[in-house]
Amino acid sequence: MRIVLSLVAGFLLSGASRILEDLKDLNSSLPEWAIEPTLGNAILAGLIWFIRPFLMRTARGVVFEVLRGLVKMGIFSGFAWLCIAGVTRIFDSTVLQIVAATLFIAVGGWCIVVPFVIVLLMPPSIRSRIGR
Repeated sequence: MRIVLSLVAGFLLSGASRILEDLKDLNSSLPEWAIEPTLGNAILAGLIWFIRPFLMRTARGVVFEVLRGLVKMGIFSGFAWLCIAGVTRIFDSTVLQIVAATLFIAVGGWCIVVPFVIVLLMPPSIRSRIGR
């Protein structure tokens, strides 16, 4: 059960990460939904984040985007699994476990893991400019 919950949380956090990546781009390669973003379009883009690699024009682009998505999903699922496993060891009450795991995943995911993954998966040329 923990694995299924952590995979679902990883999927949702990967979608949130894709939304933030789309909105942070200020160049002309914005996706169509990010030009005039609405809440409905952001939710839709977050739920279908795994389709975007297959819209690439080159096979190399597809492979790199699929690997990038798998790495993001793995990191987010691992983080969610750690949160769920840690909470079940701390609390005996099921209600407290659910509330605490949800809070840990939401706050830790948005504040710590999503920015870390965005920086981790940036191309090295852009990442080297951040430190300067």
